[in-house]
Amino acid sequence: MEVLSTSSPLTLHSRRLASSSSNRIDSSSSHVASFAASSLSSFASSYLGVSLSNCKIQRFSTTATNFHRFPPKKRKKFTPISAVFERFTERAIRAIIFSQKEAKSLGKDMVYPQHLLLGLIAEDRDPQGFLGSGVTVDKAREVVWSIWDEANSDSNLSKQQEESSTSSYSKSTDMPFSISTKRVFEAAVEYSRTLDCQYIAPEHIAVGLFTVDDGSAGRVLKRLGANMNLLTAAALTRLKGEIAKDGREPPSSPNARIFGPGRTKTKSVLEQFCVDLTARAAEGLIDPVIGREKEVERVIQILCRRTKNNPILLGEAGVGKTAIAEGLAISIAEANAPGFLLQEESSTSSYSKSTDMPFSISTKRVFEAAVEYSRTLDCQYIAPEHIAVGLFTVDDGSAGRVLKRLGANMNLLTAAALTRLKGEIAKDGREPPSSPNARIFGPGRTKTKSVLEQFCVDLTARAAEGLIDPVIGREKEVERVIQILCRRTKNNPILLGEAGVGKTAIAEGLAISIAEANAPGFLLGKRIMSLDIGLLMAGAKERGELESRGSGLDIANLLKPSLGRGELQCIASTTLDEFRSQFEKDKALARRFQPVLIDEPSEEDAVKILLGLREKYEAHHNCKYTMEAIDAAVYLSSRYIADRFLPDKAIDLIDEAGSRARIEAFRKKKDDATCILSKPPDDYWQEIRIVQAMHEVVLSSRQNQDDGSDESGELVEESSLPPAAGNDEPIQVGPDDIAAVASAWSGIPVQQITADERMLLMGLEEKLRSRVVGQDEAVAAISRAVKRSRVGLKDPDRPIAAMLFCGPTGVGKTELTKALSANYFGSEESILRLDMSEYMERHTVSKLIGSPPGYVGFEEGGMLTEAIRRRPFTVVLFDEIEKAHPDIFNILLQLFEDGHLTDSQGRRVSFKNALIIMTSNVGSSAIAKGRHGSIGFILDDDEEEASYAGMKATVVEELKNYFRPELLNRIDEIVIFRQLEKAQMMEILNLMLQDLKSRLVALGVGLEVSEPVKELICRQGYDPSYGARPLRRTVTEIVEDPLSEAFLAGNFKPGDTAFVVLDDTGNPSVRTNPDSSTVRVTDKKSIA
Repeated sequence: MEVLSTSSPLTLHSRRLASSSSNRIDSSSSHVASFAASSLSSFASSYLGVSLSNCKIQRFSTTATNFHRFPPKKRKKFTPISAVFERFTERAIRAIIFSQKEAKSLGKDMVYPQHLLLGLIAEDRDPQGFLGSGVTVDKAREVVWSIWDEANSDSNLSKQQEESSTSSYSKSTDMPFSISTKRVFEAAVEYSRTLDCQYIAPEHIAVGLFTVDDGSAGRVLKRLGANMNLLTAAALTRLKGEIAKDGREPPSSPNARIFGPGRTKTKSVLEQFCVDLTARAAEGLIDPVIGREKEVERVIQILCRRTKNNPILLGEAGVGKTAIAEGLAISIAEANAPGFLLQEESSTSSYSKSTDMPFSISTKRVFEAAVEYSRTLDCQYIAPEHIAVGLFTVDDGSAGRVLKRLGANMNLLTAAALTRLKGEIAKDGREPPSSPNARIFGPGRTKTKSVLEQFCVDLTARAAEGLIDPVIGREKEVERVIQILCRRTKNNPILLGEAGVGKTAIAEGLAISIAEANAPGFLLGKRIMSLDIGLLMAGAKERGELESRGSGLDIANLLKPSLGRGELQCIASTTLDEFRSQFEKDKALARRFQPVLIDEPSEEDAVKILLGLREKYEAHHNCKYTMEAIDAAVYLSSRYIADRFLPDKAIDLIDEAGSRARIEAFRKKKDDATCILSKPPDDYWQEIRIVQAMHEVVLSSRQNQDDGSDESGELVEESSLPPAAGNDEPIQVGPDDIAAVASAWSGIPVQQITADERMLLMGLEEKLRSRVVGQDEAVAAISRAVKRSRVGLKDPDRPIAAMLFCGPTGVGKTELTKALSANYFGSEESILRLDMSEYMERHTVSKLIGSPPGYVGFEEGGMLTEAIRRRPFTVVLFDEIEKAHPDIFNILLQLFEDGHLTDSQGRRVSFKNALIIMTSNVGSSAIAKGRHGSIGFILDDDEEEASYAGMKATVVEELKNYFRPELLNRIDEIVIFRQLEKAQMMEILNLMLQDLKSRLVALGVGLEVSEPVKELICRQGYDPSYGARPLRRTVTEIVEDPLSEAFLAGNFKPGDTAFVVLDDTGNPSVRTNPDSSTVRVTDKKSIA
């Protein structure tokens, strides 16, 4: 390879490689010469991060391999580039150029390993094929094309891309390399070093490709019938031959050294068992994720939290749970995620900037080992070598992992540091110790960690380093624990409380007291070690190994004597249920522990706890919590998150609200960076005017100074420019942010009523009335209940409302519930409908709240309670409640009064944000009799309201005969539905026809029904005893059935309109226009 001279300071070093001197460029040299500049520019920019775009190539000589500037000038001393591609031979660069061409012909925007394989095959001029395997570039290209066509069904598009990309090699490209291809180059460079080569040939690239292949090149070779091991051996044979030509001895086992000294081909655990989704997303191997932006946003919010930042995706099979993780990987790969996930928030300050960076526990142990080792050598100082020896000796694995990747041997480094120290000691005229290695930890110490260090966390040390959050409002509980610990015997407290009330915080508070010397002297010398049960059990694969660690089945019997005598002090922590099921069974063990009940803190104490933790979370999220936000977190979590306890749920609220604010700050920063004007134009004009005014003041002052005025020394102070808003300015978190997170958790709209929601609530009654005809009283009652709840005037300890809809069948009781669910609760699917005809037996009560222990389905929970736990803001419809078994009514008593139920597993399920609706046909006969005036109702139009009131009183009396008084007394409102009048049937028919038209629009056909047909349908479909359901059957017979026959006969095509009219005989018919042939209803008897 010769000189490539450019006009840029970045100049390629002139070097002729001995091994490649015999390899001359063939007839394609002119193409390679004209293409080299763009290819090397692409290679440098994509692989090395070096841009050659500013380098202008003046002229190339294509008659030889010498590229130089023309006309020649006096040569200057070139500065060599310590870059990877500087050592690539001409053959290697040609293979890379060929691979870029192949990638472009396939329509790819990156060079992947399979393209690199094609480039290597195309470059190899061996008559026997690639590395003597018989594989030619044409065969390999066909295989790659076939694999690509299998992944992309549109083969015509691929052919068009092939034809459009057959340009000459001289065409400039900018084809970057994928992550997998970069790894191949890294392996090739590393392998070249192991062979002590000063160049990188195509054979090095081939060995690297076969070694770190991601599977794409191997799939191509497998289809070609080539053996990758034989190809690797052939490449190694060629390289050994080149080394032998130089008079050097090839290494005995180059395969073992392919990754450098000390490295092996063994993959890490992550590489063995995991797939790097982020790398696949960066290479474009993941399909785009569409329509899941909210879910991905929610996952990012959880990942950005300070604690409990582990999302779990729940959903039915096939809904796209894996796609959420892939969408997150795409966001990270495209830099559309916060810097916390991009690992870009590390400090970039210089060393001169003052910092206050604490040291971790592991680092402090390194310092302690360095001090100890300095003492063993009788040194009066601590040098870097002492620290290095301490680091290599008590390393927790992090430093060793770095050195292993660098190919360094920790034992050799330790020996080198010891040699330096011995030399320093010898300079002082002292004799170094005979075996300093044996005394590195001082007398009697070894490198082996103690059991406590292996399986425990020192809470006292963490408290001394400030790594534990402050414990607030638990002074009494901490004092009680200290009292128990200071006892002579049975000095083992056990903390009992529900999950999330702060049991672990009590132990942490005790550790803080000991670290701050606020505990009695008896405890000041002690450490609190937290046992990691998961770490204790990890790796125990052989029988008896777990028992040898002290975690056998008889651990309780082993500990009882020590616990009783006070030799071993233990602070236990568990929930009340676990204590009852585990500890109380063993009376001998339970009496050795003194219980300390940890109750849920009050809302006032929870606010104090959040105020104490506020600074920690503000520093983590770079935000500021207002006092209103803290109050809202406690209030909203207490009211709307019923299955968890304070202060845990309130802390989680502010944590996720801070995460949400952090993401918003990231997006705002990104929008400002991509926006041409980060501020409105008026702000810029205002700043310009301020600068102009200041300039005029300065000019005026100078003029006064030149004139000798006394005011020359006085400048009028104008308003300064507003300071630029910093990118790191903390964002404020208010109560609205807390409410948004609480609403996302519970599904309950707890935010302030927006203008859109206010308009929805104001027009709710009108929307319901347009769908449910003739039931104005029921529509008004249900609308009032929803408005009371949303404004916040309802009883917070009861459901939104408990209503009973009574009336004959087919008048719209269930339809009104569906309409409410669709218009306010999101969709008709939001309704939880329970058909009480399925609950006529006594044992069906367990279907609602779950089967009792010992029965089938105990772990599955109840249909009613589980549905409300997942979606508390919903409509619960008990359809035809009179058919249910009387034991069902006993459950409803508690639900209506207290707003909660307890399921079979003891969990308390809140119904405080659910709307309870029951439908019943009780009283239908009374309504029918009242309509005909047979029981004394006056049904004149002027006294319609009076007759409705009398009919309602009669129905209520009949309900009293069927339902118990305690149930009726807990129902908020009993709504009596009227029977439908004949005049109202036309409105209902129009609604049905409108629904039919919407279904026909999907088929591309319109629908028009004449007025005589509508009157015929209303006349035949009206039955006061059955409501609107006979009308639906009539529409099916007169309209839908003839339409189906017409479609099957092929009378309609997309764009036509179906006309349903009466023919000359008075029978309904379907036609495309008034003069076309008709399709009549076959059942004429039903028309008569």
